[in-house]
Amino acid sequence: MIANVRFLRSAIGLLLLLLAAFVVPLRADTVGVSTNPLDPFVINFDENGNATVSINGAPAITVISHLGTDPTGGSTNPVLIYNLPSTIGPGDLGIADSTGAISDIVRFYNDGTGGHLIFYSDSTGTGDLADTGLPSNANIALTVTESNGAFSFFSGGSAGVNNDYYGISNAVSAPEPSSMLLLGVGLFGFLPFARRRFRSA
Repeated sequence: MIANVRFLRSAIGLLLLLLAAFVVPLRADTVGVSTNPLDPFVINFDENGNATVSINGAPAITVISHLGTDPTGGSTNPVLIYNLPSTIGPGDLGIADSTGAISDIVRFYNDGTGGHLIFYSDSTGTGDLADTGLPSNANIALTVTESNGAFSFFSGGSAGVNNDYYGISNAVSAPEPSSMLLLGVGLFGFLPFARRRFRSA
């Protein structure tokens, strides 16, 4: 009888140990962390599918992005997906606006082709590719606050330790330099008229 109890305890202990090895809880300190720490990357991305990445300090290259069916089931709308250079720790990063409300979510996930980032925004129908609404199954592990439409997240805790993520949310479009030059030339052309008017007064 005692031998059976010992065997049963050992079997349950072994079963719990095996379950613990296969069940990995979502941890905030692993979200976005590269599974290959020898090749950290820096990625710059926005809500319109524009992104560049620098791997281990190399020159930046364009990141492939596309609109597609949400592989994580968070949205019924097509979502903006970026392909990352390596697999990463999965999880959701909340982006808070100046009031503290979550306005965007960046989701990190892996599949058979590698690591990916999905950019969700709470705005819908405003023209940016990420403006598909927030995911219904969000499980935010970390939150960062945007400033002037930009945010950053360092998966290693500080810049340069592991992967660095720099995002643009709801970017305000700036005039093109050629438009500003044309405006300046036009204003300069009005100077003689303004000078004549000032002298005649």
